[in-house]
Amino acid sequence: LQALKRKPDLFLCSNLDVKAVFQCGVLSLKFPEAPTVKASCGFFTELLPRCGEIAPVGQVVHENGKVLLQAVLE
Repeated sequence: LQALKRKPDLFLCSNLDVKAVFQCGVLSLKFPEAPTVKASCGFFTELLPRCGEIAPVGQVVHENGKVLLQAVLE
């Protein structure tokens, strides 16, 4: 979360697997520990508004948004 706040262009790095980072965030939403879930929510709060400005993020959210929605609803 802190990395995304301080350096949002991190997601433009060609060797970063945005899908893997997204999936880790989704999995973290399912953890029983409240601080982990809170951190994951904060991550998505920072990530989702950047879908339009950072193409790799937008693509991953478009392709995997249903998984995120299902995790939030569980």
